[in-house]
Amino acid sequence: LTVTTPKGRSWVWHSKLVPFELQVQTGQQTITLPTQVIVPPRIPTLLLGLLLVFLIGAAGFFGRTQFCSSSQGSLLMNFGTGFWSRLCQNPAVTEVMPEPIIEPTTAVAIQPEVENTATATLPPTSEPTATAVPAREITIGQSVLGKPITAVAFGSGPHALIFVGGIHAGYGPSSVTLAEAVIEHYQTNPEAAATIPDNVTLYIIPNLNPDAAPNPGDTQARTNANGVNLNRNWPCNFVPGPEFGVAALSEPENQALNSFVEAENPVAVIFWNFPVTQANHSVVSPGLCRAGQEDVSRELMNAYASASGYQTRQADPNNVFSGDATDSMADLGIPSVFILLDSATAIDLELHLAAITAVYQMDFPGTTDE
Repeated sequence: LTVTTPKGRSWVWHSKLVPFELQVQTGQQTITLPTQVIVPPRIPTLLLGLLLVFLIGAAGFFGRTQFCSSSQGSLLMNFGTGFWSRLCQNPAVTEVMPEPIIEPTTAVAIQPEVENTATATLPPTSEPTATAVPAREITIGQSVLGKPITAVAFGSGPHALIFVGGIHAGYGPSSVTLAEAVIEHYQTNPEAAATIPDNVTLYIIPNLNPDAAPNPGDTQARTNANGVNLNRNWPCNFVPGPEFGVAALSEPENQALNSFVEAENPVAVIFWNFPVTQANHSVVSPGLCRAGQEDVSRELMNAYASASGYQTRQADPNNVFSGDATDSMADLGIPSVFILLDSATAIDLELHLAAITAVYQMDFPGTTDE
């Protein structure tokens, strides 16, 4: 069988029908059979082959990735050997570590030891920084409207000194301002707090009447939420009345202070207040419930007045006031004075700090340590 290669193959896009001869030899006889064949063009055939190679390569790449990420591929990669392990194994990457940089060293010349005969001078040590003095705050009761009435304590001695502000808080808010300033002074000045004798506890009640509407100089602002003047509601010479209350100590503010006094048994009780009449400005007025009690508060009165420069004015025992607080304290044998300030709003803190110091340095009965 002899095949004659067809001639005239197309190079471009169209296939071509090419004639060729097919010779078949049988024994001594040769038979020629003319025929034709369709021959595809060369360039499209080449492009088709390249496309086929690209598709096979892409299929192999993405197929490997899909296979190796599947559970079956992972299983073969982890536990299989041979072809499957090599197929899914990523080529190893060798990390190149940088060589350490060695800093050049500088030779140090060793000097021979020389005895130092100089005397070292140490810097002066600084004084320790003062810290705030922790104060104990005690709630002694509540007002008519439920506001807390507190006492702030400094020291821990057995003998109590009680200072009270705000009995007429609305009319004379300077008494509250003064009490709060004294508290802040002792809290922020440890040296001042350290001057309080070891046998004394200093109690400061900043506001006995927290419900009083602030209205400096208005006499109607002297009362509590029940309309009662707290300095006319104590037992000494009490007379019932709309502004005095239905009974002595009927008001919760006075009940709180009275209970606190009974519990602490103080050596003195001092009230800061702003008076109604200008003639009583800058005056120390001692308590006196009845004749014969003039000496109960005399020493306390003189100590505060001497240190502050205030005048002293003993009340006339024949001039009776209903339920005065200091009179009631004196009737119990407790030294007590009103410090009648000179302003409804302004204060002179240094003046009163000097007077407070003079008070707690007094030799009260029973306060001297044996």
